[in-house]
Amino acid sequence: MSWPSIQSDVLHACQALLEPHGYKLVKSRTSFERPTATGRLSVRLLFVASDVGNYSLRVGCGVRHDAIERIVDMGRAPEQRSNSAWTINAEWSNPLSLNSAEEQAEAVSGLHEYIRAVALPFLGREYSLEDFSTLLNVTDAEGLPIERSGMGVHFWQRGLAAARLAGDGRFESLRRHYTHRVHSLSNGLYLPEFEKSLTYMDDHIA
Repeated sequence: MSWPSIQSDVLHACQALLEPHGYKLVKSRTSFERPTATGRLSVRLLFVASDVGNYSLRVGCGVRHDAIERIVDMGRAPEQRSNSAWTINAEWSNPLSLNSAEEQAEAVSGLHEYIRAVALPFLGREYSLEDFSTLLNVTDAEGLPIERSGMGVHFWQRGLAAARLAGDGRFESLRRHYTHRVHSLSNGLYLPEFEKSLTYMDDHIA
């Protein structure tokens, strides 16, 4: 079976489970998405074909809040802005192999389990701006942000945007700590985008 056919079969198997919940397949992103009043919910499949002919995939899910992501995008050049980024997401699955019919059947079973046990409960919650700020801006007992893996290079803007929009009383403290952190990352490589997002917040968000 060809690689495109394998991907099509896997997507079709997920479609039957997600469509009853209002999700539609977006082929260009190999994702199933549902719009909300403030953004979008998404279950995304990442298909991987290695250079030695091994096939696999991972599945993840996330929630996009358009107002938060708009602030993040204000730090980027127009051509770099994304309409598919997640604001918060659940943990991705482990890789699922697709090299044989048996592995493909096991992968579909694993996908269904992830969707039922992880994706639908995570995406089924109603997240307020306060929830976004709490989930993004995790702090210790002293109020200092806690470093976490998989945060991404735009995490700092995203966390501050959520805090500002939510009226989080920690905003100024978070701003100081995040600014110091971004200054130290890769010799300030990410600082220009970070500062542009801050400027947009200062000028447009009360």
